[in-house]
Amino acid sequence: MRFQGLDLNLLVAFDTLAEHRSVSLAAEAMHLSQSAMSAALARLRAYFDDELLVPRGRTLVLTPRAEQLAPEVRDTLLRIHATIAHPAAFDPIETKREFTIVASDYVQAVLLEPFMRKAAHHAPGMRFRILPISQQGIDEFKRGVIDLIIVADSVILPEHPSQKLFEDEAKLICSADHPTIGDEISMEQFGTVGHVTTSLHHHRPGSLFDLMLLERSIARRIEIQVPAFSMMAGAVVGTERVAILHARLATSYARILPIKLLSLPFALPPIREVIQWHALRQRDRGLQWLLEALTSEAAAL
Repeated sequence: MRFQGLDLNLLVAFDTLAEHRSVSLAAEAMHLSQSAMSAALARLRAYFDDELLVPRGRTLVLTPRAEQLAPEVRDTLLRIHATIAHPAAFDPIETKREFTIVASDYVQAVLLEPFMRKAAHHAPGMRFRILPISQQGIDEFKRGVIDLIIVADSVILPEHPSQKLFEDEAKLICSADHPTIGDEISMEQFGTVGHVTTSLHHHRPGSLFDLMLLERSIARRIEIQVPAFSMMAGAVVGTERVAILHARLATSYARILPIKLLSLPFALPPIREVIQWHALRQRDRGLQWLLEALTSEAAAL
């Protein structure tokens, strides 16, 4: 298909080149030969009368014209995809669609795992790909590659729609036989005892709780940093360390591990988890079904 002399397939090639900044990687992503991708780049350069990608050291960088075109081309392709990629009707019983969701392991444990067990009966052909929170995942969501992201409301992407799922509260956990902490912890103890924390991705060190404490100028001594919330409970067992964890997750681990839950010696606001979808996916019937189903599951927590 052509528009004003441009083969629209070349827009896909441009979008892939802009994403990968490499002819060979773009060719691999599109399942083309490197020579075919080079030819596509040559045609794009001729049409736009611009180099589009130029070498800088060992990599390619976008020209100012390409930087301007990249988000516009991506939005155009997303609109086309949203219009024609999925049928107007959606039947969860018959669908074979795969949905990709970015969420923390905490959300996976308290919401997605029970939801997917039910979906195995109500939507037996539906497939799920669950990815951890990362900068790459957020970038892919912005490009329309990821279907949904579930994050705390303090870090939502304001340019895309969001809907509240559920609330939780922060609790302090420690080993059930902690030698100096009984049924409560003082502010002094909180500041001197060793802590376990997590970092969801390397672009933003620390967790949501670290950000909350930083905003309130509350210091703590970090002794262990783990890559997931699910590892924090085990890291305090049999030690004098403590950790801040979501109450729902902490309660579930207290059933299987010798840990106890305590109130923090200061107030933190509720943790609100929200779900987001791309602004150009409003009419995707399958995605809307999944949103409603997840919202219903969250309401039952």
